[in-house]
Amino acid sequence: MSMIPKDKLMTDPGDVFKTPRDVLENEELSDEQKITVLEQWQDEVKQHLVAEEEAMPGEDPDDAELLQEIHEALTTLRAS
Repeated sequence: MSMIPKDKLMTDPGDVFKTPRDVLENEELSDEQKITVLEQWQDEVKQHLVAEEEAMPGEDPDDAELLQEIHEALTTLRAS
């Protein structure tokens, strides 16, 4: 991926990357930037889950799985 739109990273990382693993494998970002992007993505997913909960529909399993993948990616980065 070349020329990552930096503003898009912080407003919608899920639109820039398909998976948290893509963030980990990106060579343009430092580890610190990757952590920031993943934390932003994590916050967005959590906000989405809260919004769904307040509207009372069933939980989206994709969101729960994505949240787990983000957590694992953050754990990997923080351990290195």
